[in-house]
Amino acid sequence: MAHFPGAGDNTAGVAFRGPGWNLTFYEVPDAQPALECMAFAVECNGRKFVHSGAVGLCADQTELTRSEDLLIHCCYRLDVQSLHPDWDPPMPSSYEIGGMAKAVGVRTVLLTRLRTEIDTHLGRIVAVGAFREAFPGECGLAEDLDTHEV
Repeated sequence: MAHFPGAGDNTAGVAFRGPGWNLTFYEVPDAQPALECMAFAVECNGRKFVHSGAVGLCADQTELTRSEDLLIHCCYRLDVQSLHPDWDPPMPSSYEIGGMAKAVGVRTVLLTRLRTEIDTHLGRIVAVGAFREAFPGECGLAEDLDTHEV
């Protein structure tokens, strides 16, 4: 694992730079309104990776995601599920995540942290199917201990 000097301080919007790499993170709204969440981007050798955290769609996260090679985004809701009234901004569905990713030029998206009711054979088919309706690029589901080339 790479060591990023000074990156332990979690000051939102801060970029850390080292020889050949850049780490940027933002505080973004969490799916649970009482919590804070951090989204981060790592850029190295002309490539960009972003992990969204458990974020509702917002301007900082969308800008952080622009023109990236790989986005890992939490998927807590299917399009057919109603929104919880306390989710503000609302937790996006897989279709909405796909639309955002397409709009900002993401190349590959992996959905992760599926909620229990989604993490079934049928739920996975529905989530990925709706996502593919909105996003023409490469997509899939991130699993524990997976590795992906950026």
